[in-house]
Amino acid sequence: MKNFQGLGSATLIGSMPQRDRQRAIGLVLQAAPEIPAWPQLTVYPAERMMAQYIEGLPGLVTEEGRQFVRSDTPEFDQQVLVFYERYLALGDRPLHIEAPGFGMGEETSATFRCFLENVKGADLPLRALKGQIVGPFTLLSGLKDQDGRALIYDERFLDIIPKQRPRAHLRRTLPGHHTEASRPQSHVAD
Repeated sequence: MKNFQGLGSATLIGSMPQRDRQRAIGLVLQAAPEIPAWPQLTVYPAERMMAQYIEGLPGLVTEEGRQFVRSDTPEFDQQVLVFYERYLALGDRPLHIEAPGFGMGEETSATFRCFLENVKGADLPLRALKGQIVGPFTLLSGLKDQDGRALIYDERFLDIIPKQRPRAHLRRTLPGHHTEASRPQSHVAD
Protein backbone atom coordinates (compact mmCIF):
# COMPACT_ATOMS: atom_id res chain seq x y z
CA MET A 1 0.00 0.00 0.00
CA LYS A 2 1.70 3.18 -1.17
CA ASN A 3 1.56 6.39 0.84
CA PHE A 4 -0.57 4.98 3.64
CA GLN A 5 -1.25 7.52 6.35
CA GLY A 6 -2.91 6.31 9.51
CA LEU A 7 -3.20 9.84 10.88
CA GLY A 8 -3.37 8.57 14.45
CA SER A 9 -6.20 6.14 13.74
CA ALA A 10 -6.63 3.40 16.32
CA THR A 11 -6.57 -0.32 15.63
CA LEU A 12 -6.68 -3.40 17.84
CA ILE A 13 -4.95 -6.66 18.57
CA GLY A 14 -6.86 -9.34 16.68
CA SER A 15 -7.15 -12.09 19.32
CA MET A 16 -10.38 -11.79 21.27
CA PRO A 17 -11.97 -13.94 24.00
CA GLN A 18 -15.41 -13.81 22.35
CA ARG A 19 -17.57 -16.69 21.18
CA ASP A 20 -20.15 -14.68 19.22
CA ARG A 21 -18.65 -13.65 15.87
CA GLN A 22 -21.11 -10.84 15.15
CA ARG A 23 -20.64 -9.37 18.62
CA ALA A 24 -16.83 -9.46 18.28
CA ILE A 25 -16.96 -7.82 14.85
CA GLY A 26 -19.38 -5.20 16.13
CA LEU A 27 -17.01 -4.37 19.00
CA VAL A 28 -14.09 -4.04 16.56
CA LEU A 29 -16.00 -1.82 14.14
CA GLN A 30 -17.20 0.38 17.00
CA ALA A 31 -13.77 0.71 18.65
CA ALA A 32 -11.64 1.11 15.51
CA PRO A 33 -13.82 2.15 12.55
CA GLU A 34 -10.93 3.59 10.49
CA ILE A 35 -8.59 0.58 10.79
CA PRO A 36 -10.67 -2.36 12.03
CA ALA A 37 -8.78 -5.53 12.89
CA TRP A 38 -9.91 -8.96 11.78
CA PRO A 39 -10.87 -10.67 15.06
CA GLN A 40 -9.48 -14.11 15.74
CA LEU A 41 -11.67 -15.86 18.28
CA THR A 42 -9.33 -18.15 20.17
CA VAL A 43 -12.19 -20.03 21.86
CA TYR A 44 -12.35 -21.83 18.50
CA PRO A 45 -9.25 -24.06 18.14
CA ALA A 46 -9.26 -23.54 14.35
CA GLU A 47 -8.79 -19.78 14.85
CA ARG A 48 -5.77 -19.97 17.10
CA MET A 49 -2.51 -18.37 16.01
CA MET A 50 -0.82 -21.25 14.20
CA ALA A 51 -3.86 -23.32 13.27
CA GLN A 52 -4.99 -20.81 10.64
CA TYR A 53 -1.74 -21.07 8.70
CA ILE A 54 -0.92 -24.76 8.58
CA GLU A 55 -3.84 -26.11 6.57
CA GLY A 56 -2.56 -28.05 3.60
CA LEU A 57 0.87 -28.60 5.14
CA PRO A 58 2.33 -31.96 4.07
CA GLY A 59 2.25 -34.54 6.87
CA LEU A 60 0.01 -32.52 9.18
CA VAL A 61 -1.93 -34.70 11.63
CA THR A 62 -4.00 -34.11 14.74
CA GLU A 63 -3.86 -36.73 17.47
CA GLU A 64 -5.27 -36.34 20.98
CA GLY A 65 -5.86 -32.63 20.36
CA ARG A 66 -2.24 -32.03 19.34
CA GLN A 67 -1.17 -30.97 15.84
CA PHE A 68 2.19 -32.06 14.51
CA VAL A 69 3.82 -33.19 11.29
CA ARG A 70 4.35 -36.87 10.56
CA SER A 71 7.22 -36.99 8.08
CA ASP A 72 8.16 -40.62 8.67
CA THR A 73 5.48 -42.27 6.52
CA PRO A 74 5.42 -43.21 2.83
CA GLU A 75 2.39 -40.92 2.38
CA PHE A 76 4.50 -37.91 3.37
CA ASP A 77 6.60 -38.00 0.19
CA GLN A 78 3.43 -38.10 -1.93
CA GLN A 79 1.95 -35.18 0.03
CA VAL A 80 5.14 -33.16 -0.54
CA LEU A 81 4.94 -33.90 -4.28
CA VAL A 82 1.29 -32.77 -4.44
CA PHE A 83 2.20 -29.63 -2.47
CA TYR A 84 4.94 -28.63 -4.93
CA GLU A 85 2.72 -29.42 -7.94
CA ARG A 86 0.05 -27.07 -6.57
CA TYR A 87 2.62 -24.42 -5.72
CA LEU A 88 4.19 -24.49 -9.19
CA ALA A 89 0.74 -24.42 -10.82
CA LEU A 90 0.12 -21.03 -9.19
CA GLY A 91 2.83 -19.40 -11.30
CA ASP A 92 2.83 -15.61 -11.06
CA ARG A 93 -0.94 -15.25 -10.78
CA PRO A 94 -2.29 -13.36 -7.79
CA LEU A 95 -3.40 -15.84 -5.18
CA HIS A 96 -7.05 -16.00 -4.25
CA ILE A 97 -7.92 -16.85 -0.66
CA GLU A 98 -9.61 -20.04 -1.85
CA ALA A 99 -6.67 -21.40 -3.90
CA PRO A 100 -6.58 -25.21 -3.56
CA GLY A 101 -4.11 -26.24 -0.88
CA PHE A 102 -3.26 -22.68 0.11
CA GLY A 103 -6.54 -21.09 1.12
CA MET A 104 -8.18 -20.97 4.48
CA GLY A 105 -10.78 -23.61 5.20
CA GLU A 106 -14.31 -23.02 6.45
CA GLU A 107 -13.44 -23.44 10.12
CA THR A 108 -10.23 -21.42 10.12
CA SER A 109 -11.75 -18.58 8.11
CA ALA A 110 -15.23 -18.42 9.66
CA THR A 111 -14.69 -15.14 11.52
CA PHE A 112 -12.46 -13.73 8.76
CA ARG A 113 -15.16 -14.18 6.13
CA CYS A 114 -17.80 -12.77 8.46
CA PHE A 115 -15.53 -9.77 9.13
CA LEU A 116 -15.09 -9.11 5.39
CA GLU A 117 -18.83 -9.28 4.78
CA ASN A 118 -19.50 -6.87 7.65
CA VAL A 119 -16.85 -4.42 6.48
CA LYS A 120 -18.01 -4.61 2.87
CA GLY A 121 -21.55 -3.68 3.86
CA ALA A 122 -20.68 -1.05 6.47
CA ASP A 123 -20.59 2.70 6.10
CA LEU A 124 -17.23 3.27 7.78
CA PRO A 125 -14.46 5.87 7.39
CA LEU A 126 -11.98 3.11 6.43
CA ARG A 127 -8.30 3.87 5.98
CA ALA A 128 -7.21 0.21 6.00
CA LEU A 129 -8.04 -3.22 7.33
CA LYS A 130 -5.71 -4.91 9.79
CA GLY A 131 -4.95 -8.60 9.83
CA GLN A 132 -2.33 -10.63 11.60
CA ILE A 133 -0.44 -13.69 10.50
CA VAL A 134 2.12 -15.94 12.08
CA GLY A 135 5.59 -15.63 10.56
CA PRO A 136 7.71 -18.47 9.18
CA PHE A 137 10.11 -18.50 12.15
CA THR A 138 7.25 -18.89 14.62
CA LEU A 139 5.76 -21.71 12.56
CA LEU A 140 9.09 -23.47 12.06
CA SER A 141 10.07 -23.22 15.71
CA GLY A 142 6.61 -23.87 17.16
CA LEU A 143 5.38 -26.78 15.05
CA LYS A 144 6.98 -30.15 15.77
CA ASP A 145 7.40 -33.46 13.97
CA GLN A 146 6.42 -36.93 15.24
CA ASP A 147 9.59 -37.05 17.39
CA GLY A 148 8.93 -33.68 19.05
CA ARG A 149 11.63 -31.94 17.01
CA ALA A 150 10.90 -28.40 15.77
CA LEU A 151 10.45 -28.17 12.00
CA ILE A 152 13.16 -25.53 11.86
CA TYR A 153 15.63 -28.45 12.02
CA ASP A 154 14.14 -30.16 8.95
CA GLU A 155 15.55 -28.69 5.72
CA ARG A 156 12.48 -29.74 3.74
CA PHE A 157 10.27 -27.47 5.83
CA LEU A 158 12.67 -24.53 5.54
CA ASP A 159 11.55 -24.48 1.89
CA ILE A 160 7.96 -25.64 2.32
CA ILE A 161 6.78 -23.25 5.08
CA PRO A 162 7.47 -19.97 3.23
CA LYS A 163 5.77 -21.41 0.13
CA GLN A 164 2.87 -22.84 2.14
CA ARG A 165 1.96 -19.39 3.38
CA PRO A 166 1.36 -17.43 0.16
CA ARG A 167 -1.90 -16.07 1.55
CA ALA A 168 0.34 -13.74 3.53
CA HIS A 169 1.74 -12.15 0.39
CA LEU A 170 0.66 -8.63 -0.41
CA ARG A 171 -0.64 -9.71 -3.84
CA ARG A 172 -3.47 -11.82 -2.50
CA THR A 173 -6.98 -11.02 -3.54
CA LEU A 174 -9.99 -11.20 -1.30
CA PRO A 175 -13.45 -12.07 -2.62
CA GLY A 176 -15.59 -8.98 -3.13
CA HIS A 177 -12.80 -6.74 -1.94
CA HIS A 178 -11.41 -3.52 -3.32
CA THR A 179 -8.76 -3.45 -6.03
CA GLU A 180 -5.35 -1.86 -5.67
CA ALA A 181 -6.58 1.34 -7.28
CA SER A 182 -9.50 1.84 -4.92
CA ARG A 183 -9.78 2.80 -1.29
CA PRO A 184 -9.61 1.20 1.25
CA GLN A 185 -6.80 -1.24 0.71
CA SER A 186 -5.88 -4.21 2.81
CA HIS A 187 -2.25 -4.61 3.73
CA VAL A 188 -0.74 -7.67 5.32
CA ALA A 189 2.74 -7.46 6.81
CA ASP A 190 4.73 -10.36 8.19
